[in-house]
Amino acid sequence: MLPDRKAASELQPDFSGLHYQKPSILDLIEELSIGESMKRLVYLLCLLLIFAPAMRAFAAGQNSDKAASKIEKVKRSVAKVGVGSKARATITLNDGSKVKGYVYSAGEEEFVMRDHKTDAPTTIKYAEVKSINDDRGHRYAKMAVLFVGIGAAITLAAVFGAIAANER
Repeated sequence: MLPDRKAASELQPDFSGLHYQKPSILDLIEELSIGESMKRLVYLLCLLLIFAPAMRAFAAGQNSDKAASKIEKVKRSVAKVGVGSKARATITLNDGSKVKGYVYSAGEEEFVMRDHKTDAPTTIKYAEVKSINDDRGHRYAKMAVLFVGIGAAITLAAVFGAIAANER
């Protein structure tokens, strides 16, 4: 049985209306018959590759803002302590070391501490400072003087009260 001529012409595809197009990445993914989860993974990786440099630049900007605000906080603390031999402070640096003395001078990028005993200068950059503790007298010493003064006043009041009561 030979196939009919009419039936053989019907089996051949008609390519007259087709035009060649260069396949896109999406077409290639679909042709590879990759599952939906793999497609999503590929999309996610493409997005990460596109946005990673922008996110890195954004994060770097935030870190510099934090550093700048920390430097401004340290500058305010140094200004609060003041400058001169009465501006005593203990500076804790980022490496853990401590510098004791008084603030001799303060500039835009750094300040100078001098030791009370040796008067040796130490230049410290604001970015190197972890914390500042002002040493304008010990809190407990001030409280002790206050309590001694109050105690003396109460004692004197009691003595004068006793004298006044005996004179009547």
